[in-house]
Amino acid sequence: MSALNAQTINSYIDIDFNDCQIQDSGVQNIDLLTGGSPECGCGLDGEALYFNGITDYLSVDKDLSSIFNQDFTISFYLQINNTIGTTDILSLQNECKRDSSFTLRYIPSINECRLDLVKNLSRSTQINFKLDESHCWQHIVIIRDGFDYLVYLNGRLAGSDSAITDYVFSPSARLAVANGPCIGISDERLSGAIESFKVYNSALNDIEIQTLDLNADMIINSDTTLLLGESLQIKMGPTCSDNFYWQNIADLNDPGSLEPIITPGQSGVYTVFFQNGNCLSYDSINLFIQNPTDLNCDQLLLPNAFTPNGDMLNETFGISNKFIVDELKSFEIYSRLGNRVFSGNDKHSSWDGIYQGKKLNPGKFAYAISYVCNGQDYQKQGIVNLIR
Repeated sequence: MSALNAQTINSYIDIDFNDCQIQDSGVQNIDLLTGGSPECGCGLDGEALYFNGITDYLSVDKDLSSIFNQDFTISFYLQINNTIGTTDILSLQNECKRDSSFTLRYIPSINECRLDLVKNLSRSTQINFKLDESHCWQHIVIIRDGFDYLVYLNGRLAGSDSAITDYVFSPSARLAVANGPCIGISDERLSGAIESFKVYNSALNDIEIQTLDLNADMIINSDTTLLLGESLQIKMGPTCSDNFYWQNIADLNDPGSLEPIITPGQSGVYTVFFQNGNCLSYDSINLFIQNPTDLNCDQLLLPNAFTPNGDMLNETFGISNKFIVDELKSFEIYSRLGNRVFSGNDKHSSWDGIYQGKKLNPGKFAYAISYVCNGQDYQKQGIVNLIR
């Protein structure tokens, strides 16, 4: 298990189910209602609440229209077991009709979630997105930012749309998990688990969204290059699976460990599989091996683009084959106006696209590097594209 990063933002609603307590520890400390007998069980950050798909639900018996009639963010982890029909996940709805409401449903036959935001019969917004089939736990974030609505899945933007008018939700609508008014008419209750359910009265940015993502059932290490004979200690995100196995186990010091040490004899892909009930998830890491006798000091490798958008992929710009660098004398990056936006003197230095505490806009930046390899001085210049 792994604790969430410290938050600098206050949640309006915060339900973590830890210690098997179904209570809100957010700013408003609202009362929660449950139906059936949902059980607590393994979660990624403590306990999660498990729904049986028949009678179990969670709801809030309070008017929350004031929070949802302005900018907001909803964040939660979902594990879903439904295989047929249309699954009711989340709703803010009074009656089973398209009026002053929003709903999040799942259609198992096409592995697709549908977020419907409705003002009236003629005004609505829909965002459709596929769940990640390599994950059992899905981190879903729903955001309203002005007239824009966005959905993030596992830290990445999964869909967005803009409304042409302000959507005002009914004060009689009630927020509910697996308890919308269309249950038994067109929808079925959720069979699965919910964890770390949070509502914020603001639109969170990419960095704030990333602090909520736990990298469930994922290898934390990035793809990397090692010198022949070097090893890598695997670091793993939280998991509820007690049943896992690695492929390509010959190079692992302990194939039965979730975080083994890998000493590759050659470049290859290492994949770990997790069994969570009926769901199989997996993640992989690519390790590239460089023979030290084949070093080419002229070939200092850097990407031509990076994307610091909070999805944990290509987040920083730095040297890829650090092993050829005996000493980094300087590493500088400049804007097109000639302003130095980054400077480092360690071969592990990397730039995250931030200058003086602010995220810079997309564009081209020039870099200049001076380094020592095999006792000789070398220089490298080039251009990198910052993409958001």
